[in-house]
Amino acid sequence: MEGSLRGRVEADGHRLDVDGAIYWLEKRNVLISRGMDEYTQAGKLRSQGLELAVHYHAPRFLDVSAGYSLNDATYRRFVEPDPVTGEDRNLRGKQVEFAPRHTDSAWIGLRLSEQLGVGIGARLMAQQYADAENRVRMPDYALADTSAWLKSGRAHVILSVRNLFDERAYYSSAINHWAANPQVTPGPGREVLCTLRLSL
Repeated sequence: MEGSLRGRVEADGHRLDVDGAIYWLEKRNVLISRGMDEYTQAGKLRSQGLELAVHYHAPRFLDVSAGYSLNDATYRRFVEPDPVTGEDRNLRGKQVEFAPRHTDSAWIGLRLSEQLGVGIGARLMAQQYADAENRVRMPDYALADTSAWLKSGRAHVILSVRNLFDERAYYSSAINHWAANPQVTPGPGREVLCTLRLSL
């Protein structure tokens, strides 16, 4: 079940877009990988939450975007052997692994001229776990991104930097997440990408 709305207000070259959605989803008999060629099955999981996005476009110079997502993804029927004791454990109500409860983003773009523009933004992930038992809480983190673009004749150059401040205290994935001590993988550091587009 899902519902959404979209609105736009425009005046004198200014434009404001607002998008919102709420959802309530259930999946049954979900196949879950436990490593190479090994799987288990969760009887039911539920995901419910909301998403909001706002975008403002000024007639000159400025674009601003922001978004927020609340995702309550939990197991509703899932019995698994405990990785420490080996005894069956009911995981009902446990948060699905690597499904952050809160996600935020924001971006500001400046059009300095018809040929040049820059932008900077941030991403936030909060309250997520590396395992179905919710024993390994992942640290909350925020990352900054930036970009710049230049148009000249038939050339279009875009320079993008993800994780601008080279943050290392966050994690992007895990292996052996069903084991007693999951091994988490650090997220990538600063990434720089330069793209050149040519129009013939």
